[in-house]
Amino acid sequence: MSYTLKLTNGTTLLTLADQQTDNVSTSLTLIGKNVNAYGADLNDNFIRLLENFANTAQPTSPLVGQLWFNTLEQRVYFYNNSLQFKPVGGPIVAATQPNDLVAGDLWIDSNARQLNFYDGANLVTAGPGYNYKLGKSGVLVETVVDSSNVNQTVGILYSNSSTLGIISNSAFNLRSDYVASTGLTSVGVGINLVPGVQFIGTATSALSVNGINGDNLIISTTTASQTLNSALGIFNDDGLTIGLGEDLQFYVNTAGNNRIATIALGAAQDFDFITETASSATIHCLYFSSSTGCLGIFNNNPSVGVDIASDLQVRGNLTVIGTSTYLTTVNLRVDNKTIDLAYSTVTTSDIVAAGGGIVLHGNTNKTFTWNLGYGSWDSSENINLVSGKSYLINGVPVISGNSLGSAITSAPGLTNLSGLLTATIGQVVITTSTIGLKTTGPLIIGTGQSTAVDFNGKKLQNAYTPSVSDASNVVATKGYVDSAVSVARGGQFAINVDVTGHAANPEDPAIDTFVINLLGYMLPPGDPSPYGISDNSRARVLITRYQSSATTAISSPIGFNSVNVYQAGTTNPVSVVGYQSNYVASVPIAAGTLSVNRAIKQYIVSGGVWIKYIYTGTSNTVYTDGTW
Repeated sequence: MSYTLKLTNGTTLLTLADQQTDNVSTSLTLIGKNVNAYGADLNDNFIRLLENFANTAQPTSPLVGQLWFNTLEQRVYFYNNSLQFKPVGGPIVAATQPNDLVAGDLWIDSNARQLNFYDGANLVTAGPGYNYKLGKSGVLVETVVDSSNVNQTVGILYSNSSTLGIISNSAFNLRSDYVASTGLTSVGVGINLVPGVQFIGTATSALSVNGINGDNLIISTTTASQTLNSALGIFNDDGLTIGLGEDLQFYVNTAGNNRIATIALGAAQDFDFITETASSATIHCLYFSSSTGCLGIFNNNPSVGVDIASDLQVRGNLTVIGTSTYLTTVNLRVDNKTIDLAYSTVTTSDIVAAGGGIVLHGNTNKTFTWNLGYGSWDSSENINLVSGKSYLINGVPVISGNSLGSAITSAPGLTNLSGLLTATIGQVVITTSTIGLKTTGPLIIGTGQSTAVDFNGKKLQNAYTPSVSDASNVVATKGYVDSAVSVARGGQFAINVDVTGHAANPEDPAIDTFVINLLGYMLPPGDPSPYGISDNSRARVLITRYQSSATTAISSPIGFNSVNVYQAGTTNPVSVVGYQSNYVASVPIAAGTLSVNRAIKQYIVSGGVWIKYIYTGTSNTVYTDGTW
């Protein structure tokens, strides 16, 4: 008998035949049943397991989880799911990045002399921060010796192993050998650059220049712009004059006891206060035209007294004194909640308000005005609400975009509901294709004067399929009827047959022949017979055999044949089964010598004929109660 060998997870490794060994499926020699001299192979297997396959080369045909001791590296490896041997514990020392790293793995790059760790997604260098072959780079914490032979801990700035500077939090003089290697004789608090090393870039400020505080410096030149880091004070009323023709003056005008800060322009001079946007566009914030006497705001070509070419926001009240106010803009926005029309400080009344409202000028005037006679608003145009809005009366929606509101309870005079898709009448809901209830109760059709439902010769579809436990007045569907008929026509049949004189044992073929002939008469298979026993229908037959001590004592068993019978008023005969029984005992049967044997056999209709049904093995007998 062969062995079926499985892995721990239940997967079949191989089937090992008797008297066979296998040394290719795994690294061990697997031993089959009845193998001669198997002791050597068995002991070899134990030795390999004890030494973890110690060798310079990995074992052949390893399995996932197998251990191997690499005698060259003196390290234990395990075989992983990626079908590779990987070291167990400790960092991996290699000149190139190893494959199949998992989170937490350490790799010492023997080429760069750097330690790296894998975080599950990326390989991160833990240190040092520079490649050994490329030389020291960056700030490294090291110890130098001062002129008093005292160790000083500093940060040394390297680039390709060249010292660029020393960072220290204390001042000291370097010992002579460090002076020779760095070029620095002393170290101060801060960053000390070696000779020839500079900070390259732009310095925005300095504490001093040649010992002079930077805030006290101003460049004296006629060609360069000046920038002052402190306030410029002109402490006289004559102020500041700009321009060759004294075009612009800033001064204080004294008139009696009044002191007026003044900005004065030269004769026939325009004033232009400009700035630039971030995109270098010129903005004329304030412009005075001496030729027109007009002041422009964000407008360098004013044509009226004050000409504003931008938005105007008045945070206080705006009072316009004049006969007319003209708005030539496209849109008017008023933040106030209300607009007063026909407002008067003298008198207000409905008579004054009559005809007031809004007039929109176009090809024709569109008006929305107050009608005093009707006490209502008159509109000359249609009213169109946007989607999602409704008409309300007393706060209750009465008409929305596609329905009447719940407040509408009657519609006197309504004669047509063309295009209605859904209607709810009480608990009854009617749609274009369904009639149902909003409750779980039954929908009753045919109440009132009608007691019947006329389907006009149409099919009733998608009906409930009843079950045997339903009430007798539940309507049966075609599927239910077909299923019931199918069960009735093609179900199981049970028949008792006396086979005395036909068989020596329950498996005697003579019994099957006899019973199959009998079933052909009683339950003829296939259409168009009156029964139409379909394929796969089964018959369980209880066969009975009477036997005395003298097996020939009972003979002439039951016989069956066809008899033609004419129906009344017809000339066509119908074949029925005729029964005859002539049990004859050739000799008297002594009391106590008669025995009855019974067995149950099965038969099935296949290909339109009855055949023996093989219940188990080569037999179709499922039960016997005696010895034949």
